[in-house]
Amino acid sequence: MKTLIFLLALGLTTSGCTTTDQKTEPQENSIYSKWSLAKLEPGFSPVENFKKGQIVWTLNNNQEPNVKILPGTNFSNKLPFGNDGVYDYSINGNEIKFNNVQTYKFDIQNQALVQTTLIGLDADGTRLSFTRYNP
Repeated sequence: MKTLIFLLALGLTTSGCTTTDQKTEPQENSIYSKWSLAKLEPGFSPVENFKKGQIVWTLNNNQEPNVKILPGTNFSNKLPFGNDGVYDYSINGNEIKFNNVQTYKFDIQNQALVQTTLIGLDADGTRLSFTRYNP
């Protein structure tokens, strides 16, 4: 009888345990997330690299990306949305259009978002590379 009670108690205490290293990851292929700009490749201009969290775009399904730029972050005038603020956008397939003006193709792979302008050849346009941002 003592063995049965011991096994029952052991079973109850271990069945409620969970690991603490489990994280809730955003859906890998969803554009709706927080994105940290990692690299700006403005065509023929010099490439600009950024540290995680310097420039963060929050894309959600209310069609208003919220852009936050840490004070003191240096970047060229080639960066779209060079000010903190909320901007309009729409999505059609794998294209995203900002402020009803600039259209980018986008692709999401391995928690990374890449946006490329639709100007002539892809190599001639601006390319923005983001990583998911989980502060």
